Amino acid sequence: MRLTSVITSFRALAVALLAASTGCSSLPGDVANAENLALSLTDYRTDKTLALVNDTNPDFQDLYSQPRKDASIKLAPMDMMVSLVEFADSHRFFDYARELAPGEAPDRTNAIGAITLTADARNYLFLLQYGEGRVDKGKVQAFTDVQKKIAEEYNHVSSLQFISTSNTDGNYFDNEKKRIEQQNQNRKKGKANE
Repeated sequence: MRLTSVITSFRALAVALLAASTGCSSLPGDVANAENLALSLTDYRTDKTLALVNDTNPDFQDLYSQPRKDASIKLAPMDMMVSLVEFADSHRFFDYARELAPGEAPDRTNAIGAITLTADARNYLFLLQYGEGRVDKGKVQAFTDVQKKIAEEYNHVSSLQFISTSNTDGNYFDNEKKRIEQQNQNRKKGKANE
């Protein structure tokens, strides 16, 4: 057995033992035994997604060595991923999340945002929608708590990624500086005309 398989199996066992010792009864067995975990946070209003994936996931080993259009995915240590899953579980994630069928796309009607937990090949979706009638304060609180924790951990994970831009002349920072200066000049002109 390869060393990475042993380490991954040990981590999965640690998740299961921690869940059992803390009384986390709602943690599905396939999540507790997962070798690969990913948590993503999607804001449908801006169409932005942030994601954390365990750093031993073989599907993401080349993440930082390939040019990407953005830095929305970061690799995190497995113990951090386990801690995030435990936090989500203790904040009722699995009470509100539902498992997606393979290939199923979520219904984004009236959706504000989504938190997705991927445990190996299984996806659990916690979708927050408005216009559902009476607002479930517990659901909103659970979503907010888990959302904040994912964003907090995401911000603490450092990554050095190669981002390719649509900027063809290679002067991204110079162009950004010019754009901001132009924006400031337009604001000053707007105030002067008032």
